[in-house]
Amino acid sequence: MSSGIIRYVGIDFGTSYSKIAYYKPKTDEAEVISNVTGGEHIPSLVYYGKDHTGADKIEVGEAAQEKLEDATEWECVIASIKRDLLVPEITLPHRTAYPVDVVTEILRKLKKDAEKDCFHGEEIRYVTLTYPATFSSEECNKLREAAYAAGFKEVKLLKEPVAAAIAYGREGMNVGQNILVYDLGGGTFDLAVLARQADGTFEPPIDALGIHSCGGDDFDHELYNYCDSEARRQFNRPVTQDGKLDQRLLKQCCDLKENLTRRQRVPFRYWLEPDGTPLRLEIRREQFETFIRKRVEETVERTKAILQQARNEGCEVDTFVLIGGSSRVPLVERLLREELPPQVQLRPWAKGNVAVVLGAAYYAYEWWKPEAQYRRSVEQVAEAELDDATVARLKNQTTELDLREEQAAKIEREVLGATKEAFSEQQQQAVKQYRKAVEQVRSDLTEVEQVQSDLIEKEVENITALAQQLRLNGDDVLTVEPRVSGEAKETISSKADVQADVAIGTMVATVVGTALVPAYVNWALTATAMGTGVIAIGLCYDVKLTKDEAWKLVKQFIFAAGSWFLAMNIGAKILAALIESTGLGYGVAVALDAAVSAATAYAIGKTAKAYFKGERNQKELGKLFRESFTRKKAEVDRTPLTGG
Repeated sequence: MSSGIIRYVGIDFGTSYSKIAYYKPKTDEAEVISNVTGGEHIPSLVYYGKDHTGADKIEVGEAAQEKLEDATEWECVIASIKRDLLVPEITLPHRTAYPVDVVTEILRKLKKDAEKDCFHGEEIRYVTLTYPATFSSEECNKLREAAYAAGFKEVKLLKEPVAAAIAYGREGMNVGQNILVYDLGGGTFDLAVLARQADGTFEPPIDALGIHSCGGDDFDHELYNYCDSEARRQFNRPVTQDGKLDQRLLKQCCDLKENLTRRQRVPFRYWLEPDGTPLRLEIRREQFETFIRKRVEETVERTKAILQQARNEGCEVDTFVLIGGSSRVPLVERLLREELPPQVQLRPWAKGNVAVVLGAAYYAYEWWKPEAQYRRSVEQVAEAELDDATVARLKNQTTELDLREEQAAKIEREVLGATKEAFSEQQQQAVKQYRKAVEQVRSDLTEVEQVQSDLIEKEVENITALAQQLRLNGDDVLTVEPRVSGEAKETISSKADVQADVAIGTMVATVVGTALVPAYVNWALTATAMGTGVIAIGLCYDVKLTKDEAWKLVKQFIFAAGSWFLAMNIGAKILAALIESTGLGYGVAVALDAAVSAATAYAIGKTAKAYFKGERNQKELGKLFRESFTRKKAEVDRTPLTGG
C-alpha cells in the first residue's frame, strides 16, 4: 500500500549486520528503525533449508542466526555475503544460491519490517544504499540489482565514508573543513578524506583508500583459530572433525570479541562436536590484541599514507572521525594515537556504529525531497525543447510533489533564468528568428548565378554560430532546417562529399579500364576521362561552370593530368615489361599497370575535390555569405528575446 507520502530511508548493508534508518522532516532528524526484537540491526545471515514438509524454506536475520545453534543446519547458513558479491554461486546442502539473491533477501527483510512496524504498512519506494569506497563498479551494480529485486522503485548508492561524514555534521558534531573518516566495520576498511563544500555537502578531493577484506570478521577468525589450536593442544583434535567451519563457534568468537572490547579478560567455554568435549579457556585482552595487531597496524599505515597524500594536495585534515563497530576495539584508537601526528585529533563518536545508516537517511531526504526532484526535472528539460506538453508535465509534477507555485517558480528561475512559461516563449521566439535567418540566407544565395546550393560548408559554420547564439538545442535546429532548405545543413554538406567520392570512383574505374588497353593511344581517352571527372566533382559542390570555364578546365586537365598519367603509365609499362621478361607473367605486369593508373586517377580526383570544396567555395562564396550573415546577425541582435 502506498499513500503517496515519501519515506526517506537509508540502508547500511554490512558484512556482519545490516541497519535501516529514516529521516523525519518534522524534527529534521534521522533515526534508526528497530528490528522486531528491538535491536538496531539484523545479522546479515540467510538460511536456505527445508521445512517439516520438505519444502524450501528461507530465514533471514535472527531466525537464520538461530540455525547456527544446530550442527545439522549451520551449513545451510550464508554469512558475510558482502565479501563474496562476485562469487558465481554458493553451493549449499539443498540448493545453489547466488550472491544477488542473498543480498535481496536481507534488503527485503529490512524493507518489510520497516513498512510493517514503522510506517503502518505503507510502501517504501525510495532507498539510499551505502557501499564501501573500495567497491568496484561491478560490486555496486550487484547491490543495485538486489535493491530493485527487493522491491524498491528507486535506488541511490552512496559511499559509506560520505554517509558517515553527513551524519557527523547533521548530528551537531564539530566538523571542520576537511574530514578524515576511518571506517573499520565487520568486513571492510575504508579511509576517505572529505572536503566541505560551500553548500554544506562533502566531496572527496583525493581518492579513497582501504582494504577490501579487513574488519571484525577477520578478528573473529583469529579467535576461532586460537580455539582450534587450543583444541589440538588439549585434545589432539581440531574443533571440527570434518574440517569444515563451525559456524556456531565462529558466532561465539564474535561475542567473545565484543566482550574483550569492554573487559580485560573473559572466560570461555565451548562443547565440541560431535561428542560434546568441553573446551575451557580464559582469554585476556592482551592475547586478543596480539592476534589482531598486524591487521590493525596495516590500517594505521594506510591512514598515515592518506594523510600525507592529502597534505601534498594542500588539504590539511582538521577532523578525524572513527566509525564502524570494529573501531571500538581499544587497540585501534591506541595505535592511531601513538602513530599519528599530535595535531590530528581523534574524535570517537558514541553513534559511530550507526553513523553510516543515519547519513544514508539524511542523504535520502536531500535527494528525494520535492524541491530536489523538481529541480532535476527542470534541469533535464533545460537541455531539450520546452514545448507546451513539457510545461504541462512540469505543472502536473508540482501538484504531485505538493510544491507551492512560488517554490516551483524559484527553482525554474534558478535553473532556466525564467519561469517555465517564459522560458518556453523564449525558445519559440528563438526558433522563429533562426528560421527567418535560414530563409534569408537561402534567398540571398539562390539569387547568385554561381551558386545553386542552399547551404555549403562555410554556411554551415555560420548558421551553427547563429544557433548557438540563440541557445537553440539540436531538436530545434533539426526541425527548422529541413522545413526551409529541404535537408539539414550537415546532410547537404555530407551529400556533396559522397557525390564527389562517387565521381572520383567513376573516374578511377574509367582510367583503369583504359589503362588495360594494350596501346599508348589510350592517353587521349584517359585524359578526357580525368577532365570529365574533375568537372563532375565540381558540379557535386554546385559550382555552376560556363562553357568557357568548363572547356578551360578540360584543357588544363588534359595536359596536366594526361601528361602526368602518360609519364606514370609509360614508366609502369616499362617496369611491367621488365617484370614480364623475368618470367613472372603478363598478369602481374598488367596488374602493376592498372594499379599505377588507379593511384594516379585517385590522387587527381582528391585534388579536384579539395579544390572545389575548399578554395573555390571560400574565395568566391565566402564574401557573399559573410555579407548576408552579418546583415542577418545585426537584425537578430536588434530583436530582444522575451524575458520573464
